[in-house]
Amino acid sequence: MSNQNEQVKMPMKDAKRKKDKLPFFIVGGVLLVGIISFIFFMVANATPEAKAKKELAMARQYLDEMEYEMAIASYTRVIEITPKNVAAYEGLANTYVAMAEEAIVTGDIVAAREYFDKAIEALEQGIAETGEQYLVELQITIEEKKKEETGLVCMSVEEILNANVWDEVTYGTYGFTRREYGWKDGKAYPAVKNSEPEEPIEWIVLFNDGNTVTLLSKYILDNWAYNYENRTVVWENSDIRMWLNNEFYSAAFSDEQKSYIQTTTCTNEDNPYFGAPGGHGYNKPGTEEYPAGGGNTQDKVYLLSLAEVEQYFGVTMEDWGKHNDGNMDESSYAELCNEKSNGILTTNSPAGGGGWWWLRSPGFSSYLAANVDFKGMVYVIGSATNNLQGVRPVIRVGM
Repeated sequence: MSNQNEQVKMPMKDAKRKKDKLPFFIVGGVLLVGIISFIFFMVANATPEAKAKKELAMARQYLDEMEYEMAIASYTRVIEITPKNVAAYEGLANTYVAMAEEAIVTGDIVAAREYFDKAIEALEQGIAETGEQYLVELQITIEEKKKEETGLVCMSVEEILNANVWDEVTYGTYGFTRREYGWKDGKAYPAVKNSEPEEPIEWIVLFNDGNTVTLLSKYILDNWAYNYENRTVVWENSDIRMWLNNEFYSAAFSDEQKSYIQTTTCTNEDNPYFGAPGGHGYNKPGTEEYPAGGGNTQDKVYLLSLAEVEQYFGVTMEDWGKHNDGNMDESSYAELCNEKSNGILTTNSPAGGGGWWWLRSPGFSSYLAANVDFKGMVYVIGSATNNLQGVRPVIRVGM
């Protein structure tokens, strides 16, 4: 009898054991799912995109709370993680704009300009990285806002001496002027077609040795013929040199500003490509049309030479030779010139002359002067000297 009872109870024990094991499997399964989910969560949040998204949200919060330095740090980290993050460049620029607006409220216009410049710099970096057109439009908006809210004022010489190469500075005042040919006593002269109100001249720093700073006007300021009489001419006796060092110099600078403009010895070489020795031109030394540079000059205001274009921007005669020989098409050559010059050779706001502007070096012959076209292409052959073209003056400022 007892054996029968034991045989009946055995299945009941087995069922109890199975029942006891069931919660263990459920708990284990839940834990396993949790562990897997946690791993997926950690992996997902460890990607650069996830880190950037989290940091971007923090940056926006800092900006909303006017914690500008924290916002800058966060936006900068986003850019380091994801260099093509358009939203980060936009946010960084907006942070600097907010700081500029606060500086304007307190009357610190100098600081405001610096913050606007940092906003523009952030967008330029973003445009270079992403090519995003929206950032281009935002940059234009901020540049206009800077001009409207801070205005342009002439900087002191001390401020200019602290500028870096390719920085923009302001010095002197001039109204953009457009001219056309006038005739008097059978001779051509530069008649004013129209002119704009005077405002501070914007310059680009080409060189700074700590004592003097060489400046090229950012825009075309006027348009003149290199020489109004169609004849062989060199920089030394050209009409444009006389005008720059007299009328323009007197009109653009105050007496105090003039005291800081240094006299520059301008070396005027023959055309380095078409001149001799070993030149590619047909006009021989000593002939009337040979592209001679003339004597050296002492100038307060001058134009860049082909040698100085190579010195400051790296556009060489070898580059021109490739284009001139047909081994580089025009668009590629223009692109090369702009890449080397950071776009400085291109003029976006010409005051006439179709955006072309004069260099002081002779061109292919003594009837031509070298120039730069509206696309920024250095044109070594040059144009007829009695053409009306743009003027981008150069000055050297120092204590």
